[in-house]
Amino acid sequence: MTRIILVSGKGGVGKTTLAAATALEIAKSGRKTLILSFDLAHSLRDSFGLGGFVELAPEEDAHALTPFLDIKELDVSKEIEKEWGPVYGHLAKLMSRGGLDSALSQELAMLPGMEDISALLALHKYVRLGRYETVVLDCPPTASTLRFIGMASGMKWYVDNRLKRERALAQVLRPLARMIDRDSFHLPGDDFFATFAEIVQSLTALEERLQDPDVTSLRLVCNPERIVMRETQRAFMYFSMYGVAVDQVVINRVFVDDEPYFRAHAQNQQDLIASVSASFEGVPCVQVPFLEGEVVGLAALEQFAAAVYGGQDPAAVLHRRTPVTYTVEGEEFVMTMSLPFAEREQLDVSRQGEDLLIRVGTFKRRVTLPSAFATFAENVASLEDGVLRVRFCTPASSREEAVADG
Repeated sequence: MTRIILVSGKGGVGKTTLAAATALEIAKSGRKTLILSFDLAHSLRDSFGLGGFVELAPEEDAHALTPFLDIKELDVSKEIEKEWGPVYGHLAKLMSRGGLDSALSQELAMLPGMEDISALLALHKYVRLGRYETVVLDCPPTASTLRFIGMASGMKWYVDNRLKRERALAQVLRPLARMIDRDSFHLPGDDFFATFAEIVQSLTALEERLQDPDVTSLRLVCNPERIVMRETQRAFMYFSMYGVAVDQVVINRVFVDDEPYFRAHAQNQQDLIASVSASFEGVPCVQVPFLEGEVVGLAALEQFAAAVYGGQDPAAVLHRRTPVTYTVEGEEFVMTMSLPFAEREQLDVSRQGEDLLIRVGTFKRRVTLPSAFATFAENVASLEDGVLRVRFCTPASSREEAVADG
């Protein structure tokens, strides 16, 4: 099965550099590797010292950088037109009929989230091809990565709960709309709904891979600065909520204390690193020194990889951690979810049918419960030491527990 390594972090901390160095180091061992980027900055080509936009036709092809390393920078607008064809076309037509010109209609038809889902579909395509042993994904900055990671569950809910009814309703209303006013009423065709269903099917298959810690690992990159480290802690919590296992935190551009001018700054960095590293639940935190020159080109990337991995296999799972588990304790089913750094005030857990809706701050995840859990009508949630425990118990046992507590 294709190994997936995601690399994410705040913009400007060295995220793309780590992704490029990781892919190059894996490819050096003779394993066919793809490095894929959908970061709109398209700085991946610059890390390798390439010029111009790396995009070849047909779109399934990628640029061969070395015999074992291919590079692909996605043109997200092309991916949207390809994957979202009927949906994108329907929205553009609706807007053009509202009086907007064709070019503006096409721009506005690219709804928020389409880019993220298109990128996920491209990742799924390359994984499904089986051409590569490892795919390294240079993700966009942290907030965008979190959005695209959590996209699948929301769309799956729509397909499971609304799509069939809306598809049937459109089939009934479409002939009536044509009879009344063909130009004023433009209902989506059956291909509109079929595209949605196909997209969600692909996203669901990919989500299973992304949440398998033996298949997918996430590596977070940060600098030893208080604001950046705090954002990295929050990212660690949110990715845990979405069930993605972090197996390494890379702290980039660390000053050494042998230069008198930077000695105080270097000590401040070490104090910050010491206070924060222990909070990542045993995930290894690797310090990379501030290198003498820019990390651009194959030689510099190899030097960077040596500083990060020190002889370790970059394709290996560097730390085993399962953010979400399901267990049976006596007569109760228990779901545990790692939520380091979460605070009770920002946490909300609610039940919606067979789903559990977990909200932390501005991010939420819809968890489709295993059938054994979903049949239980009541649940009790608690957050202790960075771990959310949700207990699913029968109504009878809940009443007995309430009487005993009273």
